[in-house]
Amino acid sequence: MLVVVRLMALGLAAAIATSGAPGDLGMAVVRGDGRLQPLAGQDGAAWSTLASASAGGQWQLWLFDDPVVRTSPFAARAARSISAAAAPSPASACLSTSGLEAGLIASPNAPASAAAAPPLLGLALRGPDIRPDLPVAIAADSELGRQLAMRAAAAFHRAEDETLTLEAEELPAGFPRFAVRRERPVTWTVMVRQGAATAASKTYYLEGRKDYDGFRGRTDIGRIRTTGHVFLQMTGQREIIDAEVDLSDVEGHQSVFRTPLAILAWPARTVWLFATRGPDGGTFEIVELTTGTGRPRTVWQGPDGCAPTPR
Repeated sequence: MLVVVRLMALGLAAAIATSGAPGDLGMAVVRGDGRLQPLAGQDGAAWSTLASASAGGQWQLWLFDDPVVRTSPFAARAARSISAAAAPSPASACLSTSGLEAGLIASPNAPASAAAAPPLLGLALRGPDIRPDLPVAIAADSELGRQLAMRAAAAFHRAEDETLTLEAEELPAGFPRFAVRRERPVTWTVMVRQGAATAASKTYYLEGRKDYDGFRGRTDIGRIRTTGHVFLQMTGQREIIDAEVDLSDVEGHQSVFRTPLAILAWPARTVWLFATRGPDGGTFEIVELTTGTGRPRTVWQGPDGCAPTPR
């Protein structure tokens, strides 16, 4: 099995720098059936999994699909206060909630032929008084989209070159060299901005791919595709770009795909919550970016789903 190569540090971090640390914070998501799934907590400077047994009590829920922002993504939003009923249970078990409007919750009697899982309702927070941003989609054919694509493509090509250099034994004879590869355009599948952020640094996230038709890997990856993830930070006139690229195939068997859900912004850092899909299935992922550095870090990762509640 091919090992996925990354340029971005993705190991779980035991601690983070204290500069700009938000303090004692709890994060969870509320699923479409109204249950709350605890994710992670930050106690001082350290991130850790938030156990269900300690996740009961009051939460502030911020909807992912908030009616207030449908006319403008920058409209001021308000949280909904909900309560979660805690009980001793596995770390990834979900908790029942109260305080949600009935119209938000998917019917428990939905037929089995319906979608496999109802959409997530929103991000639940407790601790510091903070308003999460929603990622705002950027049209690839807009002026901003074209500017971002040009900057991100250069970072993609550099990261791709490093990945393919490390994976040279996987490449077939005649595979294009760097000067030819960089002429191939990137197809950007995700392009979002940080929204109405209060942080000093504005952050953009792009995800794209390049297909190499006619070239197959030497082992088990099939027709070759590279998939890239690019973070672009703008602090005043300063620009910092970081990229990672996976070597995969057109089915994406070795690639990671991220759906940005919400962003928390402080003066010295931002935290992005992603729903991430990879070779091992779906997870939630918290990625932290510190202002002035180009190295995003995955500070927490956990399952996307609820463990069975003990009977």
